[in-house]
Formats: sequence, C-alpha cells, structure tokens
Amino acid sequence: MRSRLYPPVKKFVSSDRGLILALFWGVAEALFWPILPEFYLFAATPAEHRRWWRLALFATVGSVIGGSIGYWLAYPRASSFPLEYMPLITEGMIHQAGAWLAADGALAILKQPLSGVPYKVFVFLTGAGHLSFPLFLWGSMVARFIRIFAVTGIAAIIGRVCEKKWPRWYDLFVGAFVIVFVYALWKVVQMFPPPG
Repeated sequence: MRSRLYPPVKKFVSSDRGLILALFWGVAEALFWPILPEFYLFAATPAEHRRWWRLALFATVGSVIGGSIGYWLAYPRASSFPLEYMPLITEGMIHQAGAWLAADGALAILKQPLSGVPYKVFVFLTGAGHLSFPLFLWGSMVARFIRIFAVTGIAAIIGRVCEKKWPRWYDLFVGAFVIVFVYALWKVVQMFPPPG
C-alpha cells in the first residue's frame, strides 16, 4: 500500500509555501476562518517533522498578527459584532469569554488555549471593550505560542517515531485525524449553549 498524500504533503511542507500557508492560516483564523491552524499543522507536520518549529513559529506569528488586526478593527465598536455571524461561534462562547474578560481584563486571553473558545472571540471582545492592548498582545503571544508549539511538537514526535512507516500509513493517519478533529470540534461547540 502506497500513500498518495505523503509525497505531495512532504514536498509542500518542505518548501517555503508550507511556511507561508502556516502564517496566513494563523492570520485568517484569528479574524474569520473557522478552522484552527493546528489542523493544518498536526496533519502536515508528521510528513516533514524536521521543520516543525518553523511551521509553529510562522503560525504563531500569523495568529498574533491577525489578533492585533482584529483588536484594532473591533476597537471603535462596543459590541461583539461580527462574531455573531461567524461560523462555529456560539452565543455561549461569546458570553463565557466576555465573563472572563470582565473578571480578568485583557489577561483573560491566557485561558484561551484550554478553554475551547476560539481565539477570535477574545480578539474582538478585547478590542470592543477597549482593554489594554499591550496586555492583550503579551497574553496572545504566550497563549498562542504554548498551544501551537505544543500541538506541532506532538505531531513532530509522531512523525519522527513513525518516519519509516509514514509512506505506508500516512493516508490512514490523516483520515483518522480528520474524523477525530470533526468530532472534537462538534463537541466543543456543544459545550457552549446559549446563556440563560
């Protein structure tokens, strides 16, 4: 059995285009794109695990850049718009992030990596609430670095351990990962029902 995905994914991730995609995916997800950059990183990194930290760095920088843009786009507003119209964002997520921000200020962003609340929710609410941008920026760098590097590092370990077998099993790995990811995403959305 030969993998049809492994050769092109390895070639792409080995190129500068793989890094550029990580950067722009990070920017887009912080602003409007519903799928985490970790999805790309976890699926692609095992095919070329030697570049894992570069992929993670580019995705982190992109995410923080996107978060900064979103903060200043939201700054003139006093509402959570446009979050209500974004896919996979629930009223419950907006309510929960708002409660954390009210209690902890801009540093509530540090709760994001393990919360299940998308980064963009914190981005737009922090800007709309006119909370401290320097604290938001520092918290974003820490929070995004921790999660993105952790996920990409785990994917790199998987790739290193299974390197000789990937050409045979990579397609099955990607298929199983997509199924698990979609299920986990559905469960996360279900965790945040509308308040009240």
